[in-house]
Amino acid sequence: MTVIICILSLNSINAFAVENYINFIKLEEETDLSHSVVKTVLQDSKGYMWFGTNNGLTKYDGYNTKTYRQMPFERNTILDNYIVDIKEDKQGIIWIGTNKGLTKFNSKENKFKHYKHNRNDKNSLSSNKVTSILEDKEGNLWIGTDGGGLNKYSKQDDNFKRYKGKLSSDYITKMYQDKEGSLWVGTEHGLNKINIKTDEVEIYEYSEDDSNTLSGNNITAICEDRYGDLWVGTLKNGLNRIDVKKDTITRYLKDESNSYSIGSNFITSIIEDRNGTIWIGSKQGGLARYDRENNLFIKRLSDPRNPYTSANEDNIVTLYQDKMGLIWVGLESGGINKLNPQANFSNYKSIGAFKNSINDSNILSLYKDKDGKVWLGTRNGGVNKLDFDKRTVEYYSHKLNDENSITSNTVNHIMEDRRGTMWIGTENGLNSLNKQTGEIKKYFHEADNFNSIADNNISYIYEDSQNSLWIGTQDGLDIYNQEKNEFIHYNVKNSDLSGNHITTIYEDNDKNIWIGTFHDGLNKYDRNKKIFRSYKNNSEDRSTISNDHITGIVDDRKGNLWIGTSNGLNKFNKKREVFEVFTESDHIKSNFISGVLLDDFDKLWISSNDGISKFDIEKGKVIKSYSTIDGLQGNYFNSGAVYKDSYGQLLFGGTNGFNTIYPEKEVSNFTKPQIIMNKLTVNDEEIDIENTKEIVLPYDQNRFYFEYTMTDYKKPSKNRYSFKLEGYEDDWNHVKDRNYGTYNNIEPGEYTLKIKGINSESIWNEKDVELKIKIKPPFWKTKLSYFIYLILAILIAYLILNYVKVLEKIINERTQELNTINKYLLGEIKQRKETEEILKETIDENKRLFDEKMEVENFRNDFFINLSHELRTPLNMILSTVQVSEACLKNKDLNKTVDRLIGHFKLVKKNCYRLLKTANDIIDVAKIESRQYDLNMKKVNIIYLVEEMVLSSVDYAKQKNLQILFDTETEEEIIECDPVEIERAILNVLSNAIKYTEQYGHIWVNIYIEGKHVKIVVKDNGIGIPKDKQSTIFEKFKRVNKSDGLGSGVGLSLTKLLVDMHNGSIDFTSEESRGSEFIIRLPIYEVKEGESLEITKLDEVNAESIDLEIEMSEIN
Repeated sequence: MTVIICILSLNSINAFAVENYINFIKLEEETDLSHSVVKTVLQDSKGYMWFGTNNGLTKYDGYNTKTYRQMPFERNTILDNYIVDIKEDKQGIIWIGTNKGLTKFNSKENKFKHYKHNRNDKNSLSSNKVTSILEDKEGNLWIGTDGGGLNKYSKQDDNFKRYKGKLSSDYITKMYQDKEGSLWVGTEHGLNKINIKTDEVEIYEYSEDDSNTLSGNNITAICEDRYGDLWVGTLKNGLNRIDVKKDTITRYLKDESNSYSIGSNFITSIIEDRNGTIWIGSKQGGLARYDRENNLFIKRLSDPRNPYTSANEDNIVTLYQDKMGLIWVGLESGGINKLNPQANFSNYKSIGAFKNSINDSNILSLYKDKDGKVWLGTRNGGVNKLDFDKRTVEYYSHKLNDENSITSNTVNHIMEDRRGTMWIGTENGLNSLNKQTGEIKKYFHEADNFNSIADNNISYIYEDSQNSLWIGTQDGLDIYNQEKNEFIHYNVKNSDLSGNHITTIYEDNDKNIWIGTFHDGLNKYDRNKKIFRSYKNNSEDRSTISNDHITGIVDDRKGNLWIGTSNGLNKFNKKREVFEVFTESDHIKSNFISGVLLDDFDKLWISSNDGISKFDIEKGKVIKSYSTIDGLQGNYFNSGAVYKDSYGQLLFGGTNGFNTIYPEKEVSNFTKPQIIMNKLTVNDEEIDIENTKEIVLPYDQNRFYFEYTMTDYKKPSKNRYSFKLEGYEDDWNHVKDRNYGTYNNIEPGEYTLKIKGINSESIWNEKDVELKIKIKPPFWKTKLSYFIYLILAILIAYLILNYVKVLEKIINERTQELNTINKYLLGEIKQRKETEEILKETIDENKRLFDEKMEVENFRNDFFINLSHELRTPLNMILSTVQVSEACLKNKDLNKTVDRLIGHFKLVKKNCYRLLKTANDIIDVAKIESRQYDLNMKKVNIIYLVEEMVLSSVDYAKQKNLQILFDTETEEEIIECDPVEIERAILNVLSNAIKYTEQYGHIWVNIYIEGKHVKIVVKDNGIGIPKDKQSTIFEKFKRVNKSDGLGSGVGLSLTKLLVDMHNGSIDFTSEESRGSEFIIRLPIYEVKEGESLEITKLDEVNAESIDLEIEMSEIN
């Protein structure tokens, strides 16, 4: 085995080629810059980007460009096409510095004004070669020139004050104002610090004898960081950091032997981004990012192998950060590039400029071992082991003449088992690597050895919770027994496995093993039965998996399985065994899922062949999508190349490197973008809309087209827009990434056009664009026209009224004749109506009497039918018992005869009680209704009374294997009642519960205090009362179930009468087949002041109470 370790010493920091790779973003191909040399960049207050080039000024809105150039013999243009600097002042005026003077551009009025040097005017610009423009905190404009020194512009007087000869040189290069308000002016011979209030100047210059001076005098760039240090770039003498408080200067120079020195001594631009990172642009040195923690520079050079994510060239002219945090890079001949310094993904790939770089960017597999080392399986470079702490790369590659090298440089999968052994699956065999000794053991398929591995093309390796090692190949599934060095084989021939080409293996939280295949679906392995259950797509069944090519599996805390396929994401409910599918229509980046990972916050990360999506599994929707602008190695990720480490870090491998992200450290850009309406045409004629809030149009100009943009330039094509014409429509038009709209044939009226947008990070714009549009009506629909219409209408109405009067006279005469006839007819009609009403009243009365008679007849029939049932059943039982008893007396066996007679007499007794109960109930109902029934009122502890009734009923309940449960909120509560009748009412309800509850059921008796009442609740889980019978439950002789032969239909009617006589109430709720609940409420006795309370004892009540056997006689 050949192992190469590359370490470069750098002041105790190891040179490590695998640095976070910064992705550059190109302008859209259709973007037309005025020139490829970009000297200066500006974003104005409206959000437009401006690029000053060698051949004019370009305004950019994310979609379209507009170029301003000097036009011969015209005054309303810029002075010169060679743009050196552009700035916007607090009034929104654009100032343009050129080689031929200064231009002031008022975009509101679209007017240009020129300022040039005039040797006869000391208040004119000191030189036409403008090099730098700055507006200070007080609103003063400073103009630096080449040879003419410094100028201060007076807005009030519209002229200049010159500072020539006061600085270290009159050849001004750059200007910067620090937080303290001091103005720093760079020249070709030193740096000047100016106190604006006193005009005092402090000069910083290079001294050959003093190392605490600038590294060079020709100043090219100035920037202050958040710590108060001033960064100063020079023409060919490197970079300087001035600690103003300590008055110390640190020099940074290019060092060919140091990979982490600045890229070039020719510094062109320096900025600090909103995160506090210093970025340095240089000529021939590309872009460098300063790592403050390690005091080193991480360079990003152009890379011909990665043209889509690297800079167009290494000659940087200017750097600029816009309001959304995007950095714009102006190049010497390559136009404009962009980069997102807030990218959350770290990006690592092979960089040809470094000898110890990753040797192949096409990552097929990733794994982080117990020691924190990252192992990469590549397409053609074997295995790369990365030590981020030591900044080293270690390679394991296949060598023809090395027996201890891995079996192939195409590594499909890597993992570490519990023993610390690394397993490496290649396209030509399996390898186990001892990390301590470096020894590699190889496993190949042998045709004549059944115990050898199934196939040499290894696709996946997995160790389960039982320490079994599962090997997926392209020709079957193996379980490797390390003790016996044997492979147990599963394939389509010897098992229920659905396919031989294995793509992924996963053990869920329930210890189930799931196996994904290349085109044969998903398999679940039953450990006990050692069989496979397969799940495949059925195009006619939406509850099946979306595709049979499985690329990744993971389960969530609720036990749901999430499966990536080549045609959508699937959520598998293991209990119901159904699949729910999510696709591009749910905003997933691509239907071709490459891998799935669940982070520690229950968010699903989905890699695909078009970027990464972050998915909320609870809401079932995508939270955010990521592309190269977010730091991705590319948009294409390899299937199965995903890994989550023990710290929650996620790793994704693709065709151009790999990415890492800590979800908990993800930072979102909450800066709200702006929306700009940048074009409006009415009937194909363009209107200046930039400074317009309202337009008024004639009725025939009712067709308009408009364009808009969002000031988030990271990826304009990913911005989404909506618009509506308020007053014309209620709903928003959601047009996705389309940046234009149109309306046709709009009716006259007043409208408001509203536009809003959301960027790629799901942040809506701060304020919607609003344009008021008033379309005037045609002249025939104006107020004057309507007034004329009104006058005409009044005149016509007057003529009509006169005509009507003539007609009225004729009509009145005819009407008198008709009235005479009508009077006669009305008399006839009235007499007929009276006769019909009398007849109708007679019919209605007869019908009412008939209905009443039928109701009485039905009531009487029901009564006698019920009564005959109640009498016939006990009499039949008594008669049968007597006959059987007579036969028993003839039996010579006296002992048996006596026993049987006793049983028969009990039955006779029970049926006699039943007859007696029926008679008692009927008689008592009649007495109560005729008001001939008196109560024997006593003061009784109702709690003990109910409890006694429950205890007495237990034996009857046991006959049906029922369980009665009793509970009370209090042990004593006194009521005034007739205890015999209250006992009777409660027993009636309790006996019904026992009677209508099937075997092994439950009855609950509970007592509560409810205000001034005692609430007695009897609840069962019996047969219940049908809904259509519930309204008559308390009526006499009404029975819920006539087929059961039980009851006279008087019991509950009597119970209600007895409870009502005690000023109580009885209610119920019931559901058929679920049971019933009866609630009796009785008033609590209120003891009067000074009253001596005599409570009737329980034994006295029992002595007077009715016979329990009579009340329970209906229970079978």
